[in-house]
Amino acid sequence: MSPRPEPTRVPEDVLLYGALCEALLDYTLSLVLGVDDFGRHLIEAHFVSRAPRDRKPEALKLVMREYCPDVADASPYDALVAELRTLFDYRDTIAHSQPDHGDRYTRFRRRHGVNERVTVTEEELVAELDRGMKCHSALAYIPNHVKRPASST
Repeated sequence: MSPRPEPTRVPEDVLLYGALCEALLDYTLSLVLGVDDFGRHLIEAHFVSRAPRDRKPEALKLVMREYCPDVADASPYDALVAELRTLFDYRDTIAHSQPDHGDRYTRFRRRHGVNERVTVTEEELVAELDRGMKCHSALAYIPNHVKRPASST
């Protein structure tokens, strides 16, 4: 019996983590900002999910400083905003490019009326997948840290 081949990583693999992280970011912001389930649903459906993606990590940073300041400046949360921006930028590069004649690692991205060459290395791809997993893990754990102030009713 021959050994199993290594799974092939392709640049599109990182798209999953960008989407998962954005969804968790929307959920976390609505969870913190909403008072009840109805309010959370409205916030997520009409405000958070429609906000520009580049503003969401900054909103998360502000929310964390307000509701869980002891965690906001601790690792990995102190670098989460920058990591999310990098992940989203890479996701956009891959999502808005196409393989050059089937070569997934040499790609073209149309920008400003010109085809821009995008070269993806295996090391870069592994680093971005690792970044995606770390961001996803950190975002999934944030709701456990958030302590909403007790209502005065």
